[in-house]
Amino acid sequence: MDNGVTIIVGAGAVWDFDHKGIFPSVKNITDEVLKLSIQKVDGGERLLLHELNKKMVEELKKVGRPEINRLNPPQLNFKSLLHVIEMCIAYSGCWHEEYVSWPALPEFGVLIRPNEFLKDIQTYDYIRTAFGLQNTVMNIVNQYDASFEEDISTEKWYRDFWKSLSGKSNIT
Repeated sequence: MDNGVTIIVGAGAVWDFDHKGIFPSVKNITDEVLKLSIQKVDGGERLLLHELNKKMVEELKKVGRPEINRLNPPQLNFKSLLHVIEMCIAYSGCWHEEYVSWPALPEFGVLIRPNEFLKDIQTYDYIRTAFGLQNTVMNIVNQYDASFEEDISTEKWYRDFWKSLSGKSNIT
């Protein structure tokens, strides 16, 4: 079809519009989630994402050639941090023997053990951290979207572009 439009959207994509000072870039979202603290069972607070990020960057600096790491220092973003937290949720059940039967656990988890840094972090801390990270990201994106929706004249070209395609193109 001559009028076909192909749209490729990645997971977690947000538009790069700066609207009323809200700019939901990966860096800005990552900066916000690194400020998150979770409440521990004893009532204390812990900056678990910040701690994990710091530890992983330290370890990543040891990998590879130093001259390359100086030019391109290791850094993680909120998507990488969420992946790490999700892996820790799955594997910490093995580390702390929380699974009641083997079909429920991730098989690879029996082959790996946590390092000193991870061994005392409980599964519920990872779950709280994942919840907080996801809520923070969604709040940022929702705040941006709500602000964008309030002012229909903003980025009018973008709205008009999609409206102009209505019924004229096969959008895939």
